[in-house]
Amino acid sequence: MGYPTFAAMEKIISNTLILEAPPEKVWSLLTEPEYVKKYMYNSDLVTDWQPGKPVIFKGAYQGQEMVFVKGHVVENKPYSLLSYTVFDPNAHYTDEPWNYLTVTYTLEPVGVGTQLTITQGDFSKVQDGEKRYDDSANAGGWSSILEKIRELV
Repeated sequence: MGYPTFAAMEKIISNTLILEAPPEKVWSLLTEPEYVKKYMYNSDLVTDWQPGKPVIFKGAYQGQEMVFVKGHVVENKPYSLLSYTVFDPNAHYTDEPWNYLTVTYTLEPVGVGTQLTITQGDFSKVQDGEKRYDDSANAGGWSSILEKIRELV
């Protein structure tokens, strides 16, 4: 244990959207709990977005309160870059720093809108990375989130 279950070059999920809203509005959608709840599977976001501090997505499942995803803020440059780690504490993976994935939101002004790029990875460095990649990339993970973000804008 302690090593990824497959060897590969860097494996990252990357999605880019052009949104018809200024970076400030997109930033609010990405960082404010009342908006995040609308696209992140009804999860309650708990964080102050300060680097090094926790990020927790929690909610009720089958009548029980639980943490769905946990991690830490890596970087926060308002209106341009936000990065945090993620780990599913309910999965049967080793809860160690090397086994967390990093989600990064990059915002760039484009005309009167914003280009939002969301990346998640590196799946090649985590336990059961191929399965975790498939679950995030192909099982509706990011596609439904991106659709809801576009709707909210």
